[in-house]
Amino acid sequence: MGVFFWSVTAYNADVLNAYAILVLVTLVGEYVLGVLIDRLNLRAMAPAPPTELADVYDEEAYRRAQAYARARTGFTLWPRTFGLMLVLGFWFAGGFAWLDATVRDLALGSLLTGLLFLGALLLGQTVLMLPFRIYSTFVIEERFGFNRTSPRLFLTDALKQAVLLVLIGAPIVALVLWLMAHAGDRWWLYVWFVWMAFSLALTWAYPAVIAPLFNKFVPLDDDALKARIESLLERNGFASQGIFVVDGSKRSGHGNAYFTGLGSNKRIVFFDTLLRQLDPEEIEPVIAHEV
Repeated sequence: MGVFFWSVTAYNADVLNAYAILVLVTLVGEYVLGVLIDRLNLRAMAPAPPTELADVYDEEAYRRAQAYARARTGFTLWPRTFGLMLVLGFWFAGGFAWLDATVRDLALGSLLTGLLFLGALLLGQTVLMLPFRIYSTFVIEERFGFNRTSPRLFLTDALKQAVLLVLIGAPIVALVLWLMAHAGDRWWLYVWFVWMAFSLALTWAYPAVIAPLFNKFVPLDDDALKARIESLLERNGFASQGIFVVDGSKRSGHGNAYFTGLGSNKRIVFFDTLLRQLDPEEIEPVIAHEV
């Protein structure tokens, strides 16, 4: 791999300053650590379920779960490796410097130049990584019977995500760039405050504003299950603004449940697939995990 990095450009001692070395070590270290963790997880898989679960866990289901985990984990090596090669190859080929000079030549001002630079990088990365997303959804998930996403829905989701990224992400990035240019030596501290405020605001707005753009949420109408969940919440002093069911089945056969929101927008969400797969006494410990 190192041969590739250095073959794309002539060595220049000025390229690898202390900050560049730190970034390089971090990128490669993160990659190696991720691969190592995946390998250890695969090696830790037992060939058969524990004897304590023999009467509740079907061996065939266990075998399929392990096959799915191996397929997913094995596949992640390819986009992870490609992503690292892409970043480092672009870096050592002088791509970042070229893109910087290209957008500066447009003379759009510092903020627009910075936004265009980062936007071009994000767009390029998204397009080049798209085949991996497609393969994951329409090959691996399909192979194991989980995929419910149509090509049209896949494209619609991607377009919605792009629009949200521009509408929400661009103003925040512009503010960060402005702080970097005008806030002095403590710009990083002000950026941290901005990021924390943005994260809290997004957590508050997500369940009521963003999530409904992708899924339909309806209140849980199973009174018995609702009473069971509300009793669990009350026993644990957990306040929620509602228990909802989301139409996750239109994208995947996986079951899930999660807690989201902040303040007045806190809510508990069940995938409709989960409610079809589990009995009430099995659903309660699932949501207890979330609480």
